[in-house]
Amino acid sequence: MRLIKKIDKYFLNYFYSQLNIRIADNLFRIYLVTFFNVAMLTSIFSVQTISLFASVIFVNRLIKYKDSQKVYQYSIILKLSGILAFSVLCYVLKYTDFFTITIIGFCLGAGDAFFLVSNQLVFKKIVRLDLQEERLSLVNLSKQAVNVLIPQLFIMLIAIKRINLVLISITIILLFSKIFIAKVRGKFVRKTNLIVQRNSQSGTGNEKFINDFLQVKAFFKNHNWLLMCMLVVFVFSPIQQALSNIAIPTYILSIGTEKNYTTILSLYSIGSLVGSLIFLKFYKYFKSIKSIMSILLIGVASYSAIVSTKLFLIIYLLSFFVGIFVQLFLISWENKVLKEIPEKYLTMVSSFNWIVLSSLNPIALTIVGNFSEIYGTRITVTFSMVFVSILIMMTLIINFINQNNN
Repeated sequence: MRLIKKIDKYFLNYFYSQLNIRIADNLFRIYLVTFFNVAMLTSIFSVQTISLFASVIFVNRLIKYKDSQKVYQYSIILKLSGILAFSVLCYVLKYTDFFTITIIGFCLGAGDAFFLVSNQLVFKKIVRLDLQEERLSLVNLSKQAVNVLIPQLFIMLIAIKRINLVLISITIILLFSKIFIAKVRGKFVRKTNLIVQRNSQSGTGNEKFINDFLQVKAFFKNHNWLLMCMLVVFVFSPIQQALSNIAIPTYILSIGTEKNYTTILSLYSIGSLVGSLIFLKFYKYFKSIKSIMSILLIGVASYSAIVSTKLFLIIYLLSFFVGIFVQLFLISWENKVLKEIPEKYLTMVSSFNWIVLSSLNPIALTIVGNFSEIYGTRITVTFSMVFVSILIMMTLIINFINQNNN
């Protein structure tokens, strides 16, 4: 109750908009995988990825001229409108030609770009620094709860042949989000006017971009430990996603059944939910680079251990612990980024972060797929996690050296 009383109306509206977008996005992706073939899915996600690349660069420039909360509002409208339009055209009207899919995929990618670039900046603006950890853990807690509950709801709707309720749900979510995000645009807790900053700068648009880039470069030169941590995230995130999509399912299905694999996914999601709760209660212990990287190291070790046994009881426990430690790492790292990176650099860093991750994800999928086919899933998972562990140890060493120098 103490925590609930401290929630201000601006964060509450932001929280509702986040919750709505997670529910709609989750419903949409399950809906796609359930009812569309591989070729159509590939077309949709390819166009969405191309749109994401192009839009991230555009949004990074736009946010210097527009109120960041206005850009955030655009992102919610774009994403939810794209989801709703796709659902109506493909399910209700049975209109599934390539042109329609391309347009909707482009809207979804653009919505993702607006959302990814503006989300952290808006969060930092409307939340006081001393409440940042609690607010961040609440957002992530709702995200993991959606990941656990929505797939079960979708399965239930299919079972009772009420798939049209999914479309109705998305429509209602869109309408409610429009109300909530309109209210997000209130007073900032920590006021910063980006338009004033823009007017105070001189030079052309290209000169401003180059100047911003040089400033970010200088910032990271003086914070090399932060750059090393980002490198760990750039390596771990695509590898973990590729292993989860290819190597781990292949291994589990070779020693068990689809039911075993579904149980593992459920336990991982529950573990992520528990990780969010742990951060909410004990966030003050997860602020240093040493603790953040140590959490990831435990998660990596647990991940490697999954392919070292054929006992499903142990695999279930390990999946649960992987969910806890990976989620703890992700929230702690996001909190560290929000605290350490100045507001004026945040949009450019976010843009760079998502461009790199979007580029590396398909590369990681290709490498992991080929390695798994040639050397087997056990060697692939073990080698990948050893490589990530080496990077983590290097980060801890660099951080230790910096602390001694200071």
